[in-house]
Amino acid sequence: ATGNSLVVVLVKSAPANAARRSAIRKGWGDAKCLTDGFKDVDVRMRFMCGTASLTPDVISGIVDEAEDHRDMILLDFKDTLMNLTLKAIYGTLRWSAEVCPIVSAIVQVDDDMHVNLT
Repeated sequence: ATGNSLVVVLVKSAPANAARRSAIRKGWGDAKCLTDGFKDVDVRMRFMCGTASLTPDVISGIVDEAEDHRDMILLDFKDTLMNLTLKAIYGTLRWSAEVCPIVSAIVQVDDDMHVNLT
């Protein structure tokens, strides 16, 4: 952040949902859309995916996507409905505290939601 408040939008997404992540990046998750209407606020978006127990091909695709877009948090546990609490705790709280401690606000959403922050 550049002295502005920092808001992070964390999107829970399953590894198989690459098309949803792509649609979000092109739609409401686009950097211009995220910051439109805000003054003195930096808004950043990150996708959270669990990666344990995935096949090598799926892991390779996720890693390539993460490197291409630099907007993914890859978590070391199985991405299942039963582990949504882990994703919320480790993805949201731990990542924010360790990597981005200057955050002013965290918005957590699912990849099947449309978000309008204005």
